[in-house]
Amino acid sequence: MSDPQNRPAVSAAVDELCDRFENALKAGQRPALDAWLAEAGPESLKTLAELIALELHYRIQAGESASAADYFARFPQLLADQAIAVRLVGVEFCAARGGEPQLGEAEFRRRYPDVAEFPNWCDGP
Repeated sequence: MSDPQNRPAVSAAVDELCDRFENALKAGQRPALDAWLAEAGPESLKTLAELIALELHYRIQAGESASAADYFARFPQLLADQAIAVRLVGVEFCAARGGEPQLGEAEFRRRYPDVAEFPNWCDGP
């Protein structure tokens, strides 16, 4: 599975689910997160974060308007785990910078002030 932002270790079931989700994204499909979460079982928050990281990366790479903030609004439980929130902002930054190499950290530090205090949030893969 490609790694838009240094994915943490996940169970084999979550990894397999994410691989299938990513393959659907690569094939140009728009898989619905809610349907995929039904398969997540007890690791649903971790799975949600992994699926969102993939979707966010591919949407931005395709030139679509997408942000971590969009997903935080839709799934507020993501903000309960600071590591997940920081990671998703990092995914957004790295994907956006891929299309705009001149994009600096300052805009993201203003947009996500709580993340700015974490070291290495914006390190690319």
